[in-house]
Amino acid sequence: MTDLRPGMDGSEPVLDNAFQRGNDLFFLANPDGLGNRLYKSDGTSSNTVLLEGGTNLMLSMILGIMNNEIYYIAGDFLGGESFKLYKTNGTPGAGTLVSDFHQGTDFFITYPMTINMNDVLYFIGNDGVTGFELWRTDGTGAGTYLVKDINPGIESCLLLTNAKQYFTQLNGFIYFGAAEPVNGAELWKSDGTEAGTTMVANIDPTVPSIPNMGSNPAFFCTYNNAVYFSAYRTIDGRELWKTDGTASGTVLVKDIAAGDGAPSGLIVHNGMLYFSAYHPNENYTLYKSNGTAVGTTVVKAPAAGGPTTNSDAKFHIFKGKLFFEATSNDGFYRIWYSDGSAAGTASLPSSPTVFTDYPSSLLATTNYLYFLSGDSNNPGVYRTTEVPNQMTRLTDVSFTANVFQPIFLVNNCLVVRGDNG
Repeated sequence: MTDLRPGMDGSEPVLDNAFQRGNDLFFLANPDGLGNRLYKSDGTSSNTVLLEGGTNLMLSMILGIMNNEIYYIAGDFLGGESFKLYKTNGTPGAGTLVSDFHQGTDFFITYPMTINMNDVLYFIGNDGVTGFELWRTDGTGAGTYLVKDINPGIESCLLLTNAKQYFTQLNGFIYFGAAEPVNGAELWKSDGTEAGTTMVANIDPTVPSIPNMGSNPAFFCTYNNAVYFSAYRTIDGRELWKTDGTASGTVLVKDIAAGDGAPSGLIVHNGMLYFSAYHPNENYTLYKSNGTAVGTTVVKAPAAGGPTTNSDAKFHIFKGKLFFEATSNDGFYRIWYSDGSAAGTASLPSSPTVFTDYPSSLLATTNYLYFLSGDSNNPGVYRTTEVPNQMTRLTDVSFTANVFQPIFLVNNCLVVRGDNG
């Protein structure tokens, strides 16, 4: 697309903190080794432009997009200036200060933990006094403030859970996990007010052996008018839970495995909830649930020829099926698909191309499923369809894609972070 930092050093574009708005992709990159700037691109070199940042303004992260405006955290870190909240409409030099909410220069979280509810962006922020807590902004200075100091004082309520599924919303409330000194890390909800920000349930009432530990809810997903998530309890480990927003309505769905079932990657598809979890005495694999214990079942166990998923698997909907990366019986990682039945769960063969292993960063579009190959012999960008033996390599041997960064389809162009040597 474009060489933002000429020479052998790369600009290291941060695509896992990129946001797409129509035919434009907004991302951070470092053009000179001095700090990240905000860029916009439609996938072409001529329309890849610097929006904000320079010697006295370095960007920490993009928080998200609300009402067509891009929100980001920036400040003069080298000059000792605090990080602040800014927004831009996407025009070069149009960035404006929203709020000087962050008074310190301590580290910032590396992934944005945000959710947009009713034109208010909720995020985990730090004013240098209260630690990392729940904040909100409506795009104005007066409308940007701490919702509640859940963990009083300098300590943070932030949980080290999956950033991509840190929040979900249901019936006017956002749901998330938060830690405080009395009950530890438990399930919380908020309507955006301090009084309306409360703990839903103390799932693991045992005294935490480590401060701020508890049930540590994670992987939130809304399904069938309830919030589903992964949570830990001493008596049955980390399993699948659901809540209707009340303490009495917060219940264990199923104890999937002795120890930890460890469900992750929750996604709704064709009226069912799908996720990865540990299958007893085998490995992690694909499960589905209708929200009941009897209706929570393994799709196709590894011993029966099913997939062995990662413990933090990511699922993608393509051509009416779930696609994901998983290990096959021969020990190779391949792209798997499932229609929710054992018979309809299989892997795509690698032939006739030379591609053999380690697909990652799947991207589902209307016609193709794109992915990156981590095979050291055949790195690059590939595409396939839902039909076996239709795998095509799109790059030559000189290009190595960064398999740990996502890819985007922008204005009919694939945006990939990579190195051509």
